Amino acid sequence: MTEKIIEEANFTVKDVVGAPVSVVLGKDEMPFGQDYDKMLSDPLVHNFEIDKVWGVHGILDIAGIGKLAAATYYHRNSVKDDETRLGMDNEVGDNYCARLTVDKLISNIKAEVSYAQESYSSISTADETTGEASVTDKDDERRISVGVAAKAGPANVAVEYIATENRKGKVGYDPGLLSVAADVKLHEKVKVHAKYEKILEDADGGVEEDFFGGGVEFALAEQLGLFAEVLNYNSGDLKDASDLKVVDGSIETSVKIGFRGKY
Repeated sequence: MTEKIIEEANFTVKDVVGAPVSVVLGKDEMPFGQDYDKMLSDPLVHNFEIDKVWGVHGILDIAGIGKLAAATYYHRNSVKDDETRLGMDNEVGDNYCARLTVDKLISNIKAEVSYAQESYSSISTADETTGEASVTDKDDERRISVGVAAKAGPANVAVEYIATENRKGKVGYDPGLLSVAADVKLHEKVKVHAKYEKILEDADGGVEEDFFGGGVEFALAEQLGLFAEVLNYNSGDLKDASDLKVVDGSIETSVKIGFRGKY
């Protein structure tokens, strides 16, 4: 039940034993990928964030360079009630990540490189007719992110490339993702956003796809905005899109209008 109700629950210990080290304990976002405000709806790169999971997260401040962070955590998507998983080895210690962030060497430039590994147990399923059990092998998912974000006046641009191995435990399924996001503040109350994402073919010759999006946001009040967006998405199976697997002809265009707020 806590997975559904509690979004974040953690506390931070700073300057551990007098060193430039902080430790975060509890439910939090773990250090992987770029850390920037992804304003447009449904960016695929969001599926690689390790957010709202229980774990321990250490951060080392490196003077004049940036930060080095590492974490181990419980992967909440590892176990499903309707499946029998062998091993059940997806706990703190089996899943980990690390990220080096460089944001002090060059003004208005922030770069990161990070690595993550998540453990997936093999699945045992029974045939509905014969009752015979079969095992689907799973393997650890490994992924690497390299990203750069730049700020120039009212404009922000973020580029990120993610390479995967055994995506969601599927042995030999190794798709990649390129993501480019930008926003420009045209006025004190008006900001425009745009994104481009490309699914790169995996070793099995999966479908390459391009995803586009653009929108405008009007600030109604502090931390509250009215937005309108035009973007495309995978209409065949949104879950497949998050897995970076799509089929030909499944991409459609949508228009979204709504409110976005922070608290």
